[in-house]
Amino acid sequence: MEHNAGLSGAEKRRGRRIFNAFAVVNSFSFLLLSGNMITLFALRLGASSALIGVLASFPYVAFFFMVLGKRLVRRFGVVKLFGHAWLVRYVLMLPAVAIPAVAALVNPGAALGLLVVCTLGFHAARGVGMIGESPTMAALSAGRDRGEYVSRFQITVAAVSIVTGLAIAALLGARAPLTRYALFVGAGIAAGFVSAALVYKLPEPAATRAGAGRPLFETIAESLVHPNFARFIAGFAFYGVLTGMGRSFLIVYAKQVYAQSDSMAIFFTVVGSLGAVCMGYLARLLIDRLGAKPIYLFFIALYALSLIPAVIAPPLTGTALVVFLSVLFFFATMGFTGGENSAQVYFFGLVDPRDQLNLGILYFLTLGVGGSAGALLGGGLLDALPALGVPAGAPAFRVFFTLMAAALALVFVFNSRLQRRGARPFRDAFGVMFSIRDLRAMTLLHQLDQPHSISEERRLIRGLGESHSNVSLEQVVERLTSPSYEVRTEALAALEQLPLNREAEDALIDHLTAHEFTTAFFAARIVGTLKVERARATLRKTMYSNDHLLAARSMVALAQIDERRAISDIETVLRVSDHPMMTIHAAMALKQFGDTGSLPVLLRRVHQEASTPYVRDELVLAMVGILGHLDWFFPIYSRFLEDRAAGVDELERYLEEERRRTDCAGRVPALNAMLAALARGPQGTATAPGPGGPEAAGAAPAAGDGPGSDTSAADAPAPGAPPTPDAPVPPAPVPEKPAEFVSPVTPAPRHAGEEGDDAQATPEVHGFVGQARALFEEFAAANERQARSHSARLVQAVLADDGLAGFARLQIMAAALLIKLYCGTQKRAGFFARLFGRRR
Repeated sequence: MEHNAGLSGAEKRRGRRIFNAFAVVNSFSFLLLSGNMITLFALRLGASSALIGVLASFPYVAFFFMVLGKRLVRRFGVVKLFGHAWLVRYVLMLPAVAIPAVAALVNPGAALGLLVVCTLGFHAARGVGMIGESPTMAALSAGRDRGEYVSRFQITVAAVSIVTGLAIAALLGARAPLTRYALFVGAGIAAGFVSAALVYKLPEPAATRAGAGRPLFETIAESLVHPNFARFIAGFAFYGVLTGMGRSFLIVYAKQVYAQSDSMAIFFTVVGSLGAVCMGYLARLLIDRLGAKPIYLFFIALYALSLIPAVIAPPLTGTALVVFLSVLFFFATMGFTGGENSAQVYFFGLVDPRDQLNLGILYFLTLGVGGSAGALLGGGLLDALPALGVPAGAPAFRVFFTLMAAALALVFVFNSRLQRRGARPFRDAFGVMFSIRDLRAMTLLHQLDQPHSISEERRLIRGLGESHSNVSLEQVVERLTSPSYEVRTEALAALEQLPLNREAEDALIDHLTAHEFTTAFFAARIVGTLKVERARATLRKTMYSNDHLLAARSMVALAQIDERRAISDIETVLRVSDHPMMTIHAAMALKQFGDTGSLPVLLRRVHQEASTPYVRDELVLAMVGILGHLDWFFPIYSRFLEDRAAGVDELERYLEEERRRTDCAGRVPALNAMLAALARGPQGTATAPGPGGPEAAGAAPAAGDGPGSDTSAADAPAPGAPPTPDAPVPPAPVPEKPAEFVSPVTPAPRHAGEEGDDAQATPEVHGFVGQARALFEEFAAANERQARSHSARLVQAVLADDGLAGFARLQIMAAALLIKLYCGTQKRAGFFARLFGRRR
């Protein structure tokens, strides 16, 4: 749970700027006065491994003095105590500048003793001041970007360490005199006074000051009652032991096993600082998104794996040795600094601001006890191994690092049982860290957190969608509430490409009602495309919205998620709506459902669309789609609308293919007669595209058809004989239409001179209609079972109603379906009846 540390936004921004400046100067100073620099100084004075371990433990021993600092907080306040202690620690370090003179005038042992005393005083005063460092960091880092800020702070520290380390390595040389070490110490003290001055400018954390009066041990006891907190402290203590060993003895390993000079040893610490920088960037990118726990575990695992090369300790020289030690220092430093960084973020999220002061002492005491124990244990172990029969040098360090790696594995298992506290499972987080796609998404998310223009925000959201990474889902969902229509649209488009979770689905469902008349229609499209089943009830409501876009998309979405209870509602919309968009989308939805019971509604609707050809196209295609013939029908239909004659040619080619594939050779003349009648325009002329559009008004009559025809009854074919192209066929009687295809709508009469895409029934259409009716009669008589199929009954209904048969779009549909029906083999008899004979 995230807690508010009590600083205002302005105080936090100002405090962060000052604290960042403090980090730069203080890191420079600290690098010159502690760590590897003091280790090399002591080795130059002849210190043993055990004494090196003692010196390395001082930074951790400092944490014990935080208890003294706790007593002084109520008197000075957090920030003042922090500043006072920082001044004192540099004053206590001043005598170290005289170590070369002591070594020359007395002896190196006395100089070494002075170095030990000054270093202990330096870290003791630091411990008193650190009572304010943790609460200040906690207050300044409060907010959703806590992990990012802490990581950025670590990056700053590591970057300064790199620059300072390179300078030291260049100036130190292979075997620097003691006076050069003293000059470095003097420069560190001078920078330290500057850092102390910056501390006084930091804001006082109000919540910490309020909690300063709480008893230390009582607060600790209350907190340790909670199993998760107790587990964290125990696991962190074990981890501190192992970081203390690694931080103290990696440089000793480089010098004693591979005989590296002082300057090269410093160079490897610089490489290690590069690892810390990389850790900072990685943690900055991931820790706030994935949570502190999986990042903590990742760096523990990385630290353990980084020790494997040290266990092997291959005999190397030259460039290969430099590369080997660089890799070792880089990953080991990246591992233990990353573990400490993510553990601190986890701790800040675990503790109430009122307890930051007291529990911050516990945190650093834990780190101090563990680190000092690790340094002392490491030094004692390395000195004891030769007595146990393990040769000094490489064999001893092999045993040393093997034990460390095994212990880290146990620490990993122990800490894996910590509560996630909103973090992702380790396995998921691990997958993200090793996925280029997810890391790219994380980079975009990091950029998205900064203020942007609308165009830049849209670009970043589009990139998140294209990444197809689920790590970006939460941030994209947040953009659904943006005040910008463009940003919301981009967020919805991104969601369409991302794997949804329940929260994202809920956000989309809410969007359907919250953003009517804006982007709700887009959300309806997505819930349909992605088949969000839980949106059924909301879509049933939004299909009646006054927002026509939303209502239209809701009907299609209901079909996509197969909400069959909505079929009757959509059919009602199709009957009563006069809005073209609603009609088109209702037809699309019914086609998606594929329910043959919707065919009569679609057929009746054709009567009402005399002036909107594209609406009629959707109605025709919906009917054919319900019957399952859309794939082969659509290209022929499209060609027919472009050019009637070319469309009929496509039908004839289709007929030839069907004739070769099936057994309908004897019926081809009747089909050809029908196609010839369809191809001819009024008064027997071929129809070509003209001003009225690619379709001529009406269908062509067959030869001898129409008013005034002098064709005698003798010219008519005998009953039951198929019509031929040379023998005109009068309209044949059609069996009574099935009830479900009866259209109650009476078509409006066309006025004289009226032009249009699809003329209503006139005497000129009877050429095609007559041929088709006769052909259907022959088909029905020979194939009673197939005649009961929905395809057959739809053709029958079209041909029986002169008002419908006059539409060229329905003529081409009837012709195409007749070919498909008539050329069916006996083996396929009843196929359509079985497939479509039952309402689904």
